[in-house]
Amino acid sequence: MEHDSITYNRRATDVRLERIETKLDELGKVLIALARTEEKVHAMEDDKIVQWEVLNKLEAKIDIMEVQLNDAARTMKIIHKFFWIAVAGAATYFMPSLLGNFPL
Repeated sequence: MEHDSITYNRRATDVRLERIETKLDELGKVLIALARTEEKVHAMEDDKIVQWEVLNKLEAKIDIMEVQLNDAARTMKIIHKFFWIAVAGAATYFMPSLLGNFPL
């Protein structure tokens, strides 16, 4: 009878040890998955920093282009005004000769 009790205790201990080993294996897998997730998060943060730097550079370029565009628009307004002044001057000069009032 005592032999059966010892055998039962060994089996119970073996079953408990197997459950502990199984849980430790599962815990190890979870820790590995957590480490991989942390690595991915860190990589994503690094990518985010790089993307912000790129966006800042693009924003600076856009600001420069805006200034250039405003300068070009100002120049085009001046050219437009000179064009109409030239058209008006030419019309004023040639109109009397076309109407026959003054010969050129």
